[in-house]
Amino acid sequence: NTENILHTLTQHTRYVTTCAFAPNILLLATGSMDKTVNIWQFDLETLCQARITEDQPKQFTEDWSEDDVSNWLCAQGLKDLVGIFKMNNIDGRELLNLTKESLADDLKI
Repeated sequence: NTENILHTLTQHTRYVTTCAFAPNILLLATGSMDKTVNIWQFDLETLCQARITEDQPKQFTEDWSEDDVSNWLCAQGLKDLVGIFKMNNIDGRELLNLTKESLADDLKI
């Protein structure tokens, strides 16, 4: 969400050209021009930072209901914004289309 580098993979000696996340387990596979494939296992803390709720999140944000968006806001420490988002019927699809300008101008956030 912040567009900051969280971790740099240094184990490959050439460009990483592909990666695949396992949707329900803590694994990531990376393939490189160095002709290697690495399998990475995330730690539980990393998973907790990425999860939206304690329940299994919907795979695609665009499929979130208004309640899913509210749960995500709470998990991000933004509980004060839930009422505004519900009042404006912000679901996952709407959430993905919000801009800094629409947040400031339309939602007054």
